[in-house]
Amino acid sequence: MTYDCHGKSHSFVKDDFENWLLVNQSKLPLEVITGNSEHMQRIVKGVLEFYDFDYYIPPTNNGVIKVIWNET
Repeated sequence: MTYDCHGKSHSFVKDDFENWLLVNQSKLPLEVITGNSEHMQRIVKGVLEFYDFDYYIPPTNNGVIKVIWNET
């Protein structure tokens, strides 16, 4: 499943992404398209870290965040 931040305001994404993440957490791995906006990436990472999700940014595409199973 993919959440695409393009065309969405920063304030909208905070709550909308949080809701989407919690609804779809059983479908990991997930993908979040943030584009190259550092502010959007901070918003998404903040939500992921608040809920203790593991994630990584692929070295070949820094406009995407992959949400993965917690390895611990």
